[in-house]
Amino acid sequence: CGAMAESAYPDFANWTARQRLLEAKEISNNLVTSCSGCYHNLGRVARWEKIDISIYDLPTIVAEAMGLKV
Repeated sequence: CGAMAESAYPDFANWTARQRLLEAKEISNNLVTSCSGCYHNLGRVARWEKIDISIYDLPTIVAEAMGLKV
């Protein structure tokens, strides 16, 4: 998603996240990531670009499935 490049190359990070979001949107309205950096970057770019997709963090999904309050 480009999150690790965000501080040094913000334009590249935003472009990469936008590309990943558009790819995901072609097959689903949902996107799951296990990386907190990706979760943040993809969510930020989705809001800026007004890309209607739900982004989920895998550890949160697992915790909820285990009945833990998140």
